[in-house]
Amino acid sequence: MAANRATIHDLPQSLLGDVLARAPFVQRHGSLARVCRAWRQLVLSPQLLRRVEVHLQFRDPCLYDYGTDGSWVLDQEHDPAASLLCSLTFFPWLEAHAAPHVEQLTIRTRRLVFDIDDYEESLEVVARRLRDSLGRCDVLTHLTIALRQGPLHFHASDLAAAPRLRSLSLTISDLEHPDSSGLLEVDGLLALTALESLTLVGAALDLGGTSLAPKWQSWARPRGPKPHDGLPPSLTSLALDGYADFKSSVRRFLPQQLTALSSLRRLALGNVAADSPAAYIVLSRVSSLEELTLFRCSHLPTCLPQLSSLHALRLDSTPRGLAFPDEAAGALEQLAAGLQALGPLAHLTHLSLEGMPELPPTITGLTQLRALYWGAERPREPRLPAGPWTAGLQQLALSCHVAANSLAVLSAATRLECLAVFGSSSYENKDAAAELQVAAWAAKHPGLRRLAVSNGNSCERREHLDAGLAQLRLPPTLSIEQGSALLAQLQNV
Repeated sequence: MAANRATIHDLPQSLLGDVLARAPFVQRHGSLARVCRAWRQLVLSPQLLRRVEVHLQFRDPCLYDYGTDGSWVLDQEHDPAASLLCSLTFFPWLEAHAAPHVEQLTIRTRRLVFDIDDYEESLEVVARRLRDSLGRCDVLTHLTIALRQGPLHFHASDLAAAPRLRSLSLTISDLEHPDSSGLLEVDGLLALTALESLTLVGAALDLGGTSLAPKWQSWARPRGPKPHDGLPPSLTSLALDGYADFKSSVRRFLPQQLTALSSLRRLALGNVAADSPAAYIVLSRVSSLEELTLFRCSHLPTCLPQLSSLHALRLDSTPRGLAFPDEAAGALEQLAAGLQALGPLAHLTHLSLEGMPELPPTITGLTQLRALYWGAERPREPRLPAGPWTAGLQQLALSCHVAANSLAVLSAATRLECLAVFGSSSYENKDAAAELQVAAWAAKHPGLRRLAVSNGNSCERREHLDAGLAQLRLPPTLSIEQGSALLAQLQNV
């Protein structure tokens, strides 16, 4: 007689819950919930509803023949397992099942496609349902909303979980029509008394009293004069990016607020159109600042040497003129002067430089440096400078050509554990040769544990590298990966 075979249904409920929790959220509530009644009850248990993450695409059924009930539905081609999670039916589901339990909620959307005559009304329906649902999520600690369309008017004080929310991220990335619908309007932030991390990204930011440029005013909600709402003093991390019209926000709002954030350790500013390098002087009065990111900002702050508590610095296409040929000369001159000022920042441990054709000479004085990302595809100087600054390096990302030309310098980096290299955007034979040269060196470097080669999506490049690696004697302690995961990790200091 054959012995009875155990099945997955024989697992204890707690263990089965752990198994189902490893499946993506939309699969749990799509295909897995249909297996049997017990599984449906389990995926709706409190332990599996603490984290909800969905990616929706709303479409107008008048424009797309997805149904006759008048509801917007999730794009089935994008995620066929997520038929449950459809537009306006998602919010009642959230309120009925997840609201009492969800602690981490992430809602991302693709573009909202509506009949143009009802655009604003349709958008308001979605926004109202979102607001009503958030008013029922009273144990929420982390909230992320990423929309492909705006405007979004967000009233933080309406959140049921306002006193306990620790992380808030609001993003409108409407790059197709930023001048018409990318406004992010936020107020009531002081109600978030426990907030530690805040990220706001929009074509324009209106932070409770900001004076907007005229082209945005038609999208903003009318309201009477009111003082600036301010930022929660509990913040330790702040990221602001108004990628089309940040000038009004940074000049009229940000300088008044930063100095009140006595616990702020991480600050990221994107697309700041300040008048001059001296306009960032407020940063020098944030004594707790440890990490600073500037993305496509118009100037490099002259106050960098005064940031005595800074440990990590990321400069991405800053000054902004680096990306424009007619402004590059002036931007390079400003960059050289600004980076020369890095000398007093000898305590920096992490440095990320994107869009810069050369390293600052002062880098040799950064003897505490532990991680360096240099994202220049075609640098002016094809090798790293020698010096004691490499002795403490543990993580490094740079062009495969610079790495291949700097193997003698890298050999002095005895603590190096992770190395990520990348080639040019177009496949070149010399890229492959440089990658293999670096791999051969890595196989003999005793402390190296990870080598990542980011060679895009070219099958030819991958096959060429695989063939070359097969000829090398690689130690079992060295992991070689193809892809950009490590590169991205080192870029975001």
